[in-house]
Amino acid sequence: MKAWLQRWRSRRRLTCEDVNRFLAAYLDGALDAHTQAAFEAHLQDCDDCQAYLDQYRKTIELARQAADVPEPPPALIEHTLSFLRKRLFEEPPFNA
Repeated sequence: MKAWLQRWRSRRRLTCEDVNRFLAAYLDGALDAHTQAAFEAHLQDCDDCQAYLDQYRKTIELARQAADVPEPPPALIEHTLSFLRKRLFEEPPFNA
């Protein structure tokens, strides 16, 4: 068993670091009942962890939405890359 998991089980309450480690498992519904209860108790007392969880959920939702964005047309991609290549290899203006 991982050392940090053994350490947390020997304590009664979760730390913010523990919450960070268990976050994905919590959102997946993969925590055992005892760990989930400790996780939720910590969230009730810790505004920072609650805000982190809220932001994490928003990030997941934005990633899901981004997957639905269609790929740009090939001509737009080529035009953008051409523009960037030209800019990258242009010499900077001479400042006297």
